Amino acid sequence: MKNLAILIGVADYQYINKLSPCDRDIELISSILNISEKYQEVLLLNKSPFGATAKDQIAEFIRQHQGADINEIFIYYTGHGTRIKDDFFYLFADFEEQRLEQTSLRNSEFDAMLKSLKPKLTVKVIDACQAGTEYIKSNQELQLIFDKSSKESFNKAYFLFSSSSAESSIALQDFSVFTKSFAKSLLGFENQNVRYRDIMAYISDDTTVKKHQTPLFIQQADNTEVFINVSDKVTEFLASQFEIENEQEDSKYIDDGNLVSPVGENSFLSALVKKVRNKGEDFCSEEEAIDSITQLKRFLSDYKWSDDIANHLFDITEEFSTNIPYLASRKEIAKWLSNTKEEYFTALNYSQESYEVEVPETNVYRMVAGGYRTVTKYKDVLADYRVTAPAPFQTLIIQLEPKEQILSWYKAFITVIFSKAKLTIFYKFEREKERNWSERFIEEKNEWKTVHCPLKKIDQIEECVDKLMGDIEDQIILDIQRSID
Repeated sequence: MKNLAILIGVADYQYINKLSPCDRDIELISSILNISEKYQEVLLLNKSPFGATAKDQIAEFIRQHQGADINEIFIYYTGHGTRIKDDFFYLFADFEEQRLEQTSLRNSEFDAMLKSLKPKLTVKVIDACQAGTEYIKSNQELQLIFDKSSKESFNKAYFLFSSSSAESSIALQDFSVFTKSFAKSLLGFENQNVRYRDIMAYISDDTTVKKHQTPLFIQQADNTEVFINVSDKVTEFLASQFEIENEQEDSKYIDDGNLVSPVGENSFLSALVKKVRNKGEDFCSEEEAIDSITQLKRFLSDYKWSDDIANHLFDITEEFSTNIPYLASRKEIAKWLSNTKEEYFTALNYSQESYEVEVPETNVYRMVAGGYRTVTKYKDVLADYRVTAPAPFQTLIIQLEPKEQILSWYKAFITVIFSKAKLTIFYKFEREKERNWSERFIEEKNEWKTVHCPLKKIDQIEECVDKLMGDIEDQIILDIQRSID
């Protein structure tokens, strides 16, 4: 029986954020598999392949092994990914939203290919940043995609996903946080078998992972399935990979016989105080927060639309506001806020909704047929949210008035929330439906997207503005092209 592996690492993206650590991620996992000698055939796509090339090589690899007796197929993906509607997409180096199907791979399409091998065990490990944007949906919906994938396509399966749908996987200077935790989980099993369940347990307890993201694990297996045997060679290799990190950590402290104290000009401070101060560097005072959001407002106002959009097709006007004018949109963000762990300066608003129930009649003089009567009760329902800290603005509404009758009217919405350390920007565009030449309304069909950045980092705020405004412009252009083709 054969064990197969497909390893995909995409770091050098042409049109979206590059992910430098993904190169090292996939080299790390590839080396672990090679040293373990568990997998007879490994397809390694480690040089940021384009969509057509990657899908062709994956399909050819699977065709070569169809008909063979496959014990396990192991998939490791590190790169950008996103969820759109009811599917997850692996994004390759040439990814463009306008060419989504050509430059990415649907999870459902991947499943169909893997299913043809009839493996006894299928394992997918997905360390995926969400391409700098996120579609507001609950983590439960992402889980439904992979639950369906495991139950409908495979006999036994483990899916390890680096972060929930409301988050992005975090990349540090050396490896991605999730991949690093996956590899370090093996160090506790020297000369032993390590189960997939053991790896999941380690990642779940890893404080570094929990600080940045919330992994999602789905299994349809027995908890007995083994990843590899952690031989001396595997242990030595991993120790060499993390040796520099450990030396750097060790150099920060000296042992005085009883306590471990930081070295340096502030060595009299406790480790706790230094940690608090280091972590606190990214937190803003109220004045700093207002300055950052003022800068954000300036970057939005100064954005340069393309010549086609701004000079030939539309007249563009901007309105900064303290609120979003559409209740459905505010409610959608309120739902997102109810699921986040970040302590944003916001408060949720609830309304009372009536409902009717049948209750036993207790007054014998007012008995009704069957002994029950209808009673109206009320429950709290999430209705809205509000920002609870002062800010120069909350929402920007951009009106695009067409210069040609063939074109639709558009509105773009950008709204912000923030904590002491984090700025989150929601954005979307909507096409206005015309009742006649003077009356229009918005159907609110599009989902909010988000970008996140540190509230204190002005340069990163500017990058986020360029990214989201460019995305809005690209989406409007794509919508125009679809409407006139």
